[in-house]
Amino acid sequence: MEQIYKMKLHEEIMIVDGSKIMKVPGGWIYTQFELNQPPAGDNGWNETFTTTSVFVPFNDEFQTAKKIEMERKFSWEELRDAVLKWWSEHEYDTISLSDGDEDNVFDRDPEFVTIAKCDDV
Repeated sequence: MEQIYKMKLHEEIMIVDGSKIMKVPGGWIYTQFELNQPPAGDNGWNETFTTTSVFVPFNDEFQTAKKIEMERKFSWEELRDAVLKWWSEHEYDTISLSDGDEDNVFDRDPEFVTIAKCDDV
């Protein structure tokens, strides 16, 4: 199922039942072929194919949640809030020194934190 989301424009694939799927702007066209063999006059058969096509608009219902989340765009406010939350939890992180003492990991705000603290950005 995931394969249809990776198709390029006008690319076609066949599925198990012999139907064809073509990627078009805004979705896909599914085409199904049906073989008809009505009896002919002198004990023969006429073979004809009937095709049925339907447009299926794009829908991400079957994409994995992980991919949808990865493609999500974050607003500036969401990013800023995430940075500030991270900083509130790590501002006073320490590192052990070789002499047994501890020192702060950060001696000042990292630049990305300084930017996140600005209200006019």
